[in-house]
Amino acid sequence: MTADTGAVTVEATSWVTKFLGGDGVGRMLVDLPVGPGATVRSVLTELSTRHPELAEALWNGRDLGEHMEVLVNDAVLGIAHEIDSPVAAARGSTALARPPQGDGGSRSSRPGTSTGVQASPPRPPWAGPLTNSARISRPADNVLARRLRAGDFVLSVEFVTPAASEPLEAALAPALTLAGRAKRDARITAIAVTDRVKSDDDHDPVVVAGRVAETSGKAPLVHLAGKDRDPAWLMAALDRMSARGLDNALLVTGDAVRRPPAGRRVRYYDSVDMLLDARAARPAATLAAVVSPFKYREEALLNQYLKMAKKERAGADAFITQIGWDMLKLKELVAWRERRGLRAPLLAALLLLTPARARHLRAVTLPGVVVTESLAERVARDAGAADRGLAAARHRLALQIVGARRLGCRGVQLTGLHDADRLARLLDEVDALERDLPTGHAWWDAWRAEIGGAAVAPPNPVYLFRELGQPDGWQIANDALTPVELVATPSARERAVHRTLHTLDRVVFAPGSPGARLLRPLARAAPRGSALERALTGVEAVVKAPLGCETCGFCRLPSTMFVCPETCPKGLANGACGGTDGNTCEFRDRECIHNPKYRLGLREGTLGSLESEAIPRVPPDRRGTCSWTNHLRGEDPAVRRLPSP
Repeated sequence: MTADTGAVTVEATSWVTKFLGGDGVGRMLVDLPVGPGATVRSVLTELSTRHPELAEALWNGRDLGEHMEVLVNDAVLGIAHEIDSPVAAARGSTALARPPQGDGGSRSSRPGTSTGVQASPPRPPWAGPLTNSARISRPADNVLARRLRAGDFVLSVEFVTPAASEPLEAALAPALTLAGRAKRDARITAIAVTDRVKSDDDHDPVVVAGRVAETSGKAPLVHLAGKDRDPAWLMAALDRMSARGLDNALLVTGDAVRRPPAGRRVRYYDSVDMLLDARAARPAATLAAVVSPFKYREEALLNQYLKMAKKERAGADAFITQIGWDMLKLKELVAWRERRGLRAPLLAALLLLTPARARHLRAVTLPGVVVTESLAERVARDAGAADRGLAAARHRLALQIVGARRLGCRGVQLTGLHDADRLARLLDEVDALERDLPTGHAWWDAWRAEIGGAAVAPPNPVYLFRELGQPDGWQIANDALTPVELVATPSARERAVHRTLHTLDRVVFAPGSPGARLLRPLARAAPRGSALERALTGVEAVVKAPLGCETCGFCRLPSTMFVCPETCPKGLANGACGGTDGNTCEFRDRECIHNPKYRLGLREGTLGSLESEAIPRVPPDRRGTCSWTNHLRGEDPAVRRLPSP
């Protein structure tokens, strides 16, 4: 290089790599020389001149093609740079374009930034405006994955991604401060970055995670929420993650959309489907899922545990619990998993519960989070302190971290802690408690003293082991716990509907049944979209209206105990979400529709199917068509039998 020239690194990701001789996945880096007067356009023109096939995809006349996303440094074009912006010094250590000065320019150097050319489909309405994106020259150290594989205890700190309405740099400031602390503190394994928690339109968690990785040097855990999203979105998110060297993802269905769009139903991408799709696309990624043990009714609790087993069969490498304060529920969860032979590491999600937060959680009822009146009153007693209960909340959280480890959890994920100095004080207190409470008995005594007799569970709670509902049951070894009898019973109506529809399916629709043999030729004679098929669709809608049918075109009733999954507000077929309150749906307008499935499965002896069968999503082009003809023509997506974990 000379003082008047330099180099720029162009990074291509996903299918763009095919135009550069790659395999269409992952990423490729290409160094191009630049001289005085170079612009983003000239750099991309030089690259596309070398690769004519790229030119056809990259350009539409003088404009970029609609399926291309170009980033310079860490910003999408139109944010900090334009297509004709000069390739000149950029901010901070990521300056692009000018080689080191002062020695005549003869030293070889690799510039600190890059231009990224990234493929993406047209942006759907929920995606919001393009925002800044991060680039890292090499993947961050995946301490989280390595420690989980080794069986070590891990600690991640959750950063709640701000709404996209907040300027990105201001939004990133606390995350980068936490990341700086994580870089210096070996006790912090990773930073976790949430998705669509603050609002329906938060900043892209992949963008935030990329910047966190740059600062901390440790691979973060990227949350990806499936509310109002689909497989194309997930593949695009995984591509963006791969481009930044990020391999850890927590896949969740997500809570209810706050502002549903007018004129259409919101579809939710079930976490089971997300796991299956992500595992197929990224076999080596570390994929986590969520389970909520803080359920106190038999149906709600077993639905969580059965779906957890299904998620592990679908490819989950680790689980993170919902936040909660009933430590006996963590013991129950660990014991249940041990008896089922489930091996994925379990992390307890823990919240810094201040008096103000306790009041807020009681007022807003966060889906799946149980703060009893008794616990809120206990925490409120700390509000009179000079720090308004912060030190007491920190002590309580430190006790929970120590307790989670003693109970068999393989880590914790902390939330409600965006202040790096407060985090450091918490971890110091954890270290002190580990020394001061050397036995399980000592820890339980300290925990019971801390909660001061507060009831952390609602009245008449259900535990799956008899001893956990008795005084001092905590001290019984997991393998000595006695399972309770499961007693949930379907109603007479639930039994009658199931019996009738099961018989009808066996006679008319099941493969090899008399009805299927008779009707299959007729179904094949009704072309898709024909007047006859449209008429049959109308008949089906009327006949199945009492079941809540929405003519989805792919009837999954035989796999869901003949309870239509379309009657779930989220349309979930593979099991309940974590948002129930008691046995009531998160949307608060009905009993969770997965409860009768559980009751019927328990009575019929078919509960195993609720954890072993993966029920596919409804293909979008099937909605509004006749499921009868689709089924009889053999066009239904196959229900998958998942392997044992």
